[in-house]
Amino acid sequence: MGLTKGDKDDLNRAILEYLYENGYSEAHDTFIKEAEVELDGSKKKLNNILETKWKSVARLKKQIL
Repeated sequence: MGLTKGDKDDLNRAILEYLYENGYSEAHDTFIKEAEVELDGSKKKLNNILETKWKSVARLKKQIL
């Protein structure tokens, strides 16, 4: 089961935001080129969605175990 184009774009934007917000500017710039991410002018803030989802998964895993 793969990601839809929209899901993949959202994931890529979340990764970019994480890299940028945590000071990984070289990785951020390289990821833009390698993932062929198209940046729109809106600069929609995702509010650390990647970190939030990671914490949620870890919390759910702990509950399951």
